[in-house]
Amino acid sequence: NDLYEPLPDCEAATLTDKLEANWLVEIKRSPDRPSLIRATLRTMRWKPLVNSLIFIPSELLKIGQPLLLTFLMRFFEPCSTMPAWHAWLLAMGTIFVAFCSSVILNY
Repeated sequence: NDLYEPLPDCEAATLTDKLEANWLVEIKRSPDRPSLIRATLRTMRWKPLVNSLIFIPSELLKIGQPLLLTFLMRFFEPCSTMPAWHAWLLAMGTIFVAFCSSVILNY
């Protein structure tokens, strides 16, 4: 078997039991308008939100890298008036974006 065993906190039975308990608390807390979102947030805590806050910058960096490369390629056009320091700055920016994206994804 080449698959890892899930952590006890991540097993479906454990999460289902926690969600059910939090749902019952939510029903007691506000019987008129219980909120499944509040019960889910109490169950999962803020972990999915934190993960998405890490994921969003990673995706923005993925959008930025091709843009930097596009501007860098303009330096190599025959009649380009772009100074060399702009090209170096764009090249360093491309490397920096790739590095940051890699660090975020491996976090």
